[in-house]
Amino acid sequence: MNCIGIWYKYNEESSVKRIIDFHVNYWKLSKIGAKNIVDLGFFVNPEIVESVYLHIPHDYKLESINDVLNEENIKNVFNEGVELTKDTEELWYKAKLSNDLEYTIPDVKLLDVALLREDSFKCQLFKISFTEKLPESYPEQVYLRLRFLDTDNVFYEVSKPKMSIFERVCKVHEIFDIRINDYRILDTDLQKYAKRNELILCQFDKIHFLYMASQEESIDFLSSKHLLVCRSLETEKWFGYLGELTKINKKRMLRHHFIVHHWKLNKKQECQILFKSHFLKFGFLKLLGFSLLGFLISLTISWLWDICLIDLFK
Repeated sequence: MNCIGIWYKYNEESSVKRIIDFHVNYWKLSKIGAKNIVDLGFFVNPEIVESVYLHIPHDYKLESINDVLNEENIKNVFNEGVELTKDTEELWYKAKLSNDLEYTIPDVKLLDVALLREDSFKCQLFKISFTEKLPESYPEQVYLRLRFLDTDNVFYEVSKPKMSIFERVCKVHEIFDIRINDYRILDTDLQKYAKRNELILCQFDKIHFLYMASQEESIDFLSSKHLLVCRSLETEKWFGYLGELTKINKKRMLRHHFIVHHWKLNKKQECQILFKSHFLKFGFLKLLGFSLLGFLISLTISWLWDICLIDLFK
C-alpha cells in the first residue's frame, strides 16, 4: 500500500519524546516530460535521537539527501528571509529565519544512510544516522530533506469511471492517495520489526502536504477539509530546485504554469489524504479508433439497408 512510515530510535538516556513537523512535497512533472518527485522534510534532534527509520512504499530510488538545500533554495523551502552561516569546514549550516527561528542543516557527508533489507519484511526501510555531533552553539533542531523519484507513479492511479465515449477520449481521471503512519496498512512484519527494535512511531505537531501540478489539472474531490491555500508557483524561483536533478527544459517549464495545493494538518500521528483530479488529454489514437469504428458501423448499416431495399422491391 502507498503509506509512508517514520520512526525514531531514541538514545537510552533520553526520556523526551519529541513531536515534529513533517513536510511532503509531491511534484507532478509528467506533463512537461520529467519524472515526478517526492520530497520529504522533517526535523530531528541528534542529541536525543540515535537514528531515523523511514519507510517508503515500493522500490523508490533515493535520489538525494539535503543536496537541494543550498542558500538559494532554503529561502524558497522555508518561505522566509534566511540568514545562512557555515562552520569552518562548511559541513554544518545554521539557518536563521526572519521570525528568529533557527535550524541546523547538515551536509550529506555527515549522514550515514543505509537501506535495510531483512527476511522478516519485504519492503524498503532506510536508516539515517549522524556520524558527527552538532557543533557548539548550533540549534538542536536539524532539518533533513530527502528526494525520491516516483518513476512508477505509485501514489496515484488512472480511474476509469463510466462516462460517455467522447469524454473518455479527451479526459483523464486520476485518484491520488497518500498516507503517513497509517498502522492499518503499514506492513505488519515491518511493524513487528519496529517493536522488536524499540522504534517509536513519530507523532507530528504539523503535517504539511503540498501538491504541485499543472494548472490544466482540476481537483474534483477532497477527502480532507484541511486545504490551506492554493497559489501559482513562482516557476523561475523554483527551477534551480528542480531542474538539474529532473533534467527539465527550462524554457518548457517557464512556459508551463503550476498550481500549488497546500494542505496543513495539526497534532497527528497519522494522516490520510485522498483526492480525485482530471485533465484534458487529446487521445489521437483513441479518437482514430472510435472514428474507424463509427465508419465501419455506418458501412454495416448502409449495407443492411441496401439488402432490405433489394428484398423489398424484388
